[in-house]
Amino acid sequence: MNLTSPSTRLWIMDWHGWMLDHDPVSDSYARSPFRPGYYPGLSFIAPADFSLPCPLVAEKSISMPRALPQLTMIETPRSPLVALSRQKPESLVTCAPVPGARGEVHFNATVLNDWEMFLPMTGNMVRGLGILMEASASTMSYADGTPCDQLVVRSAMTAQTGAFRFSLAAHHDQIEGVSLLGNGETLTLHLTSVDGETSHNLTVKRAA
Repeated sequence: MNLTSPSTRLWIMDWHGWMLDHDPVSDSYARSPFRPGYYPGLSFIAPADFSLPCPLVAEKSISMPRALPQLTMIETPRSPLVALSRQKPESLVTCAPVPGARGEVHFNATVLNDWEMFLPMTGNMVRGLGILMEASASTMSYADGTPCDQLVVRSAMTAQTGAFRFSLAAHHDQIEGVSLLGNGETLTLHLTSVDGETSHNLTVKRAA
């Protein structure tokens, strides 16, 4: 990729709701839980037009000498979810669920299943999701004014408040909008459950 052309910085969530990250001890790919207010130590530069397939340039927040395997984002049947391909040898990135572990990023998958799908997130989406998860940053309420719990990230790239669970990918533009709220401002999110059977209008108010 020609880095003089327009580009965008992305962070990447795996199927289990964890983020691709950098392990400075082994200087390799790792995973970390999504944490409000924290940008993982590994981001990716992609062409701004985001047309797939497109190459990614991995950037570590801590400069270290080892070159990480270069990846290409490729299309999946579940857009905007993507797969990550390594060219030499050709394979897909997969993340195995290991609770409490940072590792388990593998480059040996040959079949596209759930664990091989990823959600690219802009900086605004990372920040917006963090705001929705942090009680000190925002409050949320249903259309009738009843308060609702802060979001919790779940597997399958979903988020949950109370018993209501929705897809992060399907609502990425609204989550990005949360990051643009000024202190004390409000925004109504129009959310549909993962099974498509329930919808809620949740009003988010940014802390003053």
